[in-house]
Amino acid sequence: KPSLKQVFLPGGVDWFDYFTGDLYAGGQTITHECPMERMPLFVRAGSILPMAPRMDYSDQKPVDPLTLDVYAGKGAKFRLYEDDGTSLEYRQGASAWTPITFDAASEQGNYVLTVGPAEGRFEGQLKSRRYVVRVHGLLKPKAVQLGGKSLAELAEGAGGEGWSWDAPRHCRR
Repeated sequence: KPSLKQVFLPGGVDWFDYFTGDLYAGGQTITHECPMERMPLFVRAGSILPMAPRMDYSDQKPVDPLTLDVYAGKGAKFRLYEDDGTSLEYRQGASAWTPITFDAASEQGNYVLTVGPAEGRFEGQLKSRRYVVRVHGLLKPKAVQLGGKSLAELAEGAGGEGWSWDAPRHCRR
C-alpha cells in the first residue's frame, strides 16, 4: 500500500519524477504517493544522468553502451569521469573526462546533444563507445539527426541505429 510523503522541490527549476516522468514546478512542497518498494526520487530539469549496463562488479564488462538520460531544461552540462576501476593509477593521472552538453539550438524547438572527445587516457580505455540517449520532457520530434545524418524512427524496443518514441513517458530514445 503506497504511503504519502511530503517532498520539497527547490525553486528556480522544474523537477522530473524519476520513475514516472511526471514534471513538477520547483519552489513548492508536494504530497507525493510513494509505493513501498521505492523511495521518492526527483531529477532536476537540465540534468544528464549516465547509466552503465548492469554489472556485478566494476570491471565485469566494458561500459558499452553508455545510456545518457537527459532531462530537458535550460540546458545541461556534464563531464563523465572514467578510470580503469580497479587500480590506483588514477592517482598518477590515468583517467579520462568526456564533456557532454545538451542545449537548445538557435532554431525554436531544436536541441543539440554534443559528446566531446575524451580528455586523458588510462589502461583498458574503450577506443569507441555506443550511446543510448533518452531525452525526457520534450514533445515527439519531427526528425532526429546524428552528425548531420537523419536517423530512422524505429519501433519501441527495436535494436539498431535510430530513434523511437516512448509516448507514455514523453521520451525519445
